[in-house]
Amino acid sequence: MAILKKLNLGIVRAVYIANVAYLLVLKSILEVTIAAICDMNITLAQKMANSYAVPKYYSDMHKMLNSEKLDLLDICTNPDSHKEKLFEATDKKIKCIVEKL
Repeated sequence: MAILKKLNLGIVRAVYIANVAYLLVLKSILEVTIAAICDMNITLAQKMANSYAVPKYYSDMHKMLNSEKLDLLDICTNPDSHKEKLFEATDKKIKCIVEKL
């Protein structure tokens, strides 16, 4: 049986997704490790990280992308910021999920 590498996932805009129980679903996927959470409000990012045992939290996505070794980024921001965030992540060879809100 092949051993699969766990994917390190970063999440942008943690507060919204936590409200729809999305973090609980992601935490239940054995092949995924939520490595970091980012939200413009650092207090809320820290609260979500603490609530879901996520080791790192940020208020700046650029800083998160430069500090963490992410395989996948889940972009849960407002649609008008999707393109900018997607391009920044893919420039760093990070695969992305873009949530339609």
